[in-house]
Amino acid sequence: MFKKIIYNLCFLSLFLSHSIFSLESIEWHKDYKKAVQLSQSSKKPILIYFSGSDWCGWCIKLKKSVLDSKSFASIVGDQFIFLKIDFPRKFHPREKNAKQNIELKRQFDVRSFPTLLILDEKQREIDRLGYYAISPQKYAKKIFNTLK
Repeated sequence: MFKKIIYNLCFLSLFLSHSIFSLESIEWHKDYKKAVQLSQSSKKPILIYFSGSDWCGWCIKLKKSVLDSKSFASIVGDQFIFLKIDFPRKFHPREKNAKQNIELKRQFDVRSFPTLLILDEKQREIDRLGYYAISPQKYAKKIFNTLK
């Protein structure tokens, strides 16, 4: 019980401090190797968003209602390295990051979209999430709960 109270107070203070220095949006990287380097140098976990950006209804909804929101960005924006791995309908295996994206989908056994993976700086999976019909603030809290 005491741990839960302390955790909620930490989350609230994190939320309030991020609201003051509010980030407007999240910077999504597309290069896995670069994201890993940034993660290792900053000791921040990687949040990988596997999406079908132009055909997956739940991906579009998650992006609009949570990932693109200012409140989500202000809470989690400086806590992670963000990587978007996209599989649009017109996905072509010869596009710039296509080979990487296919390999990452296989490597992390991603079977549905949207999938959000949280990796530590050593590229070990901490957790995976999907779409939830919750507010950006509750989604951020759900992500932080995985880091306990």
